[in-house]
Amino acid sequence: MPCPLTVADLAAELGGTVVASDPRAQDAVDAACALVLAELEWDDYPDPVPAPVHRALVGIAVDLFRLPSTAFGYLIDDAGIASTGTDTLRRWRFMLNPYKEAWGLA
Repeated sequence: MPCPLTVADLAAELGGTVVASDPRAQDAVDAACALVLAELEWDDYPDPVPAPVHRALVGIAVDLFRLPSTAFGYLIDDAGIASTGTDTLRRWRFMLNPYKEAWGLA
């Protein structure tokens, strides 16, 4: 199954501040999908994708999209404070760990 995350999911999470024509949005989605596949040691996404994995995908994509604007991990603007970590996966790993393959077992 291809990556279940779309630019529309990212736009919905960011409150419509992303448009489909923004190349950074698609880059963030593609990178999030690749990071999660590598972290979980999966060859492909299952159908259906577990809800915590999809939520982590959305969160990682948001972090990656905001990363260029958050020089020291925080962005303060009219919408409030946005934070991203220096290790994007660390923030979401707790949601992914139950699905991580270890010694051939999930």
